[in-house]
Amino acid sequence: MKKLFVIFLAAVSLTAIAQQVKVGDIIDVDDINYKVLSLDPAVMEVTESPFAAGDIEIMGELTHYGVKYAVKSIGKFAFFNGTDENTAITAVTFHEGLEEIGVQAFIGCNRIKTIHFPSTLKSIGSSAFYCYQGKESILSSVTCDAVVPPTCGDMVWGSRFNAHDGNDRNIPLNVPKGSVQAYRNAKGWEYFNIITDGEETSTVEEIYYDPETGEPISGGEGGEQAIDAVNSVKENCTKRFTNGNLIIERNGIKYSAQGQKIK
Repeated sequence: MKKLFVIFLAAVSLTAIAQQVKVGDIIDVDDINYKVLSLDPAVMEVTESPFAAGDIEIMGELTHYGVKYAVKSIGKFAFFNGTDENTAITAVTFHEGLEEIGVQAFIGCNRIKTIHFPSTLKSIGSSAFYCYQGKESILSSVTCDAVVPPTCGDMVWGSRFNAHDGNDRNIPLNVPKGSVQAYRNAKGWEYFNIITDGEETSTVEEIYYDPETGEPISGGEGGEQAIDAVNSVKENCTKRFTNGNLIIERNGIKYSAQGQKIK
């Protein structure tokens, strides 16, 4: 009986503490700050976390004093450290349940190598992953599990990743099967090499090669013979990413994304 009474008191105490949680309260988990947005429904948002470091994970839900909160958003400037460069964060994984990434949430985080977005993501704010000039990003791989491409604001990826600033489109974007064309047509996503299950199907500008000589040719020049050669090459062309590098193989000859032969 005494043991049951102690358990009862503990449960009552926990309930009392939970009832004291207020909107605006902040919970620190591994230097990532989660702010209570509402109590009913129980919802949290990632807020200012300038000391987060390493390969970080953003929870999709968080239990606090027995109450399970849904983490649906990341607030604006969440991981901004007050300078033009944040080298502490090296990778980001967002768990299922996250729906929104705010404006400039990861601005200046130029040491992020990989990003994995959940299927629940709906929007990414302007300049969310922007890196300043002279502080180039080393981003090398992005995965997005959302079947419908999340909407993107302006300059989400920073100048390196926008076509008008000379983007070379050498970064693979892994998307669900059947979503390649949707991502290719969606603002903010068309700048990547869009792939699915290891097959590259992207926007990278093609350089076609004569199947006999291996010399570059243009489909717009050389008349029907050149066009036939281009079509022949297309039919015998495969593209894959190996260790983050795009390899194009045509008729047994391997080329880099820039059109250089690989021995």
